[in-house]
Amino acid sequence: MTNSDVAGGRKRSYPMLLLAVESVFNSALEKGGMNRYQAFAFTYDEMDRLLNVSSPWIRCATHIALFKVAHANGVHLKLGDPFESDVRDELRDSLNAVDISTLKDATSVEDLGSFERDAELVHGAYLC
Repeated sequence: MTNSDVAGGRKRSYPMLLLAVESVFNSALEKGGMNRYQAFAFTYDEMDRLLNVSSPWIRCATHIALFKVAHANGVHLKLGDPFESDVRDELRDSLNAVDISTLKDATSVEDLGSFERDAELVHGAYLC
């Protein structure tokens, strides 16, 4: 994903974001020798640019991708850990900032279905 994809007007691909997150996470595990919790924190830091853009869609989709990859890799966040508390709050805030009904302008209809399924999975796993 290029800077123009983030800042420009073209539709954002949730699968592209998910693939980018998976790539960073897997690289941290395989090449970085990190455990899955370290890989999650590393990936979260690596995705910081996308988590701080002005687009609520990009922020939310990046959070969903991060937490979907975490869930798929058995990352269970501990209550009371400051980092984990902060990332949960950021996830909650980004989900609250996006109205699913308006996302057809931000992403393709095909991508919207997978995004909605993953958002439900992530919400159930990390926010309930």
